[in-house]
Amino acid sequence: MTDHDVESTDARSQGDGGDQRLADLQRCASGQKLVIYAILVYLGAYAVRLVPLAMPGGNPDVGVLLLGVTLLAGLGAAVLAIVGLLRVATAFGYSTPMKVIFCLLMFVPLASLLVLLHLNGQATAALREAGYTVGFLGVRGDGPA
Repeated sequence: MTDHDVESTDARSQGDGGDQRLADLQRCASGQKLVIYAILVYLGAYAVRLVPLAMPGGNPDVGVLLLGVTLLAGLGAAVLAIVGLLRVATAFGYSTPMKVIFCLLMFVPLASLLVLLHLNGQATAALREAGYTVGFLGVRGDGPA
């Protein structure tokens, strides 16, 4: 976590005791899972999009079907990404304009992946610092180890 993140989290947790910090960590953990799922769906949709390229002379209907599947998967990934990044950004105390920028970046192909990876890295560091066990798909279990 950066100094800004620590200060904003500490400032919010001082007034409400540890309850606000715990709520922020739980919000961060649930948001991180959604961000990870969004990244996996995004990468899976990209892999499906490459399938027609591996089938020279194949049936054009398959390409159209796979395009439809890719578009639906991309839409699902965008929804997961936006909900997850809003949870993580709220837990870190990002301002509303910054959250709007993050949401807009979800519609820019490479930028969306970079934003998601950045937020995932921040969430992983914060959760590990708080004592949570963080694996490939996010936090394991319900609380700190």
